[in-house]
Amino acid sequence: GDEGGQEPTPGPEPTPGDGEWAGRDDFATVAHNSSYIARQSTAGWVGENCAVQAGGPNDSNPVFNSLLGSSETARAWVINGKTSAVGKITSPVITTGCGTLTFQYGMTFTEANGYNFTVDIVQNGDVVKTFNVVNADNTKFAKYTFEEEVNVAGEFQIVITNNCPSATDGNKDRYSIWDIMWTAHN
Repeated sequence: GDEGGQEPTPGPEPTPGDGEWAGRDDFATVAHNSSYIARQSTAGWVGENCAVQAGGPNDSNPVFNSLLGSSETARAWVINGKTSAVGKITSPVITTGCGTLTFQYGMTFTEANGYNFTVDIVQNGDVVKTFNVVNADNTKFAKYTFEEEVNVAGEFQIVITNNCPSATDGNKDRYSIWDIMWTAHN
């Protein structure tokens, strides 16, 4: 697949509504829970070794106002960096193709080694594009935007995997990911 770098840039959260976005995750269909387990959304997004955080009035795990705001329906899935139970998010098969892929990411816990995770675009079981997100910032509650031109036609899946930079068998390198959205591509 193609190798792509990701320059971390804090930015405003994207808001669908003008018809530009072809799709969006449905993380809000899953109840918030601080356990790192397997879970699945109504539309078929699968989280392996993922916790689910929510917006709300304060910062009390699994509710994080400082990252997700006050909306109690806001959800972020957290990919754990525990080496024996690696966190991963896999989308259902999406049929619109993918022009631009974007999502928000941040940390609700103090993590020493910053961000290191991979975003793969998969077609028919093969990785056709790869984006490595490496960001040394470990500031709790800082928000970042991933936005890349994917330009893949047809059916595809998004797979986001923690690269476990701390290389430890504890709950480490926990990255919150939310508002996964994409434009269509023919």
